[in-house]
Amino acid sequence: MQDAPQARDERLDGSRAHAWRCLRALAVASLVWVSACALPGPEDVVNRAVQAASDGDREAFAECFTARSRPVLEVWWSAVDQGRPELGALAAGDVRISGIRRVQSRDFDPERAVVTVEEGSDAMRLVLHHVGGMWRIDLLDTERSGRGGGSAIER
Repeated sequence: MQDAPQARDERLDGSRAHAWRCLRALAVASLVWVSACALPGPEDVVNRAVQAASDGDREAFAECFTARSRPVLEVWWSAVDQGRPELGALAAGDVRISGIRRVQSRDFDPERAVVTVEEGSDAMRLVLHHVGGMWRIDLLDTERSGRGGGSAIER
């Protein structure tokens, strides 16, 4: 009869081991879900654009921009393809992000952010729009912001 308590203990140990395996699987699944749901911020889009530019991946580069910015990219690439390499020098140097500012305003739809990037001694403020759950660089507002002292951002 001593085998009965030992068998019961083995069953409990097996149940505990199974419970721990299930708990670990649940923890891993939760971490994967949380990381998948973490949306990239404005700086992530800028870093992706810089990487795509240095890789020469025009499709990945264009994905970092708003739909209304893409025709501007097409014109730019056309000029580069016609032998104007100075226009293709984006991300040729060491590009770094030196500032990020989200703009909270009821006047803006979509939400906006300004990311300041530096390449060597040059600095530029990029205006990003939060569209469809993703941050994207908007060249039109970036240009307006550069010309008008921030008028596209701070109305």
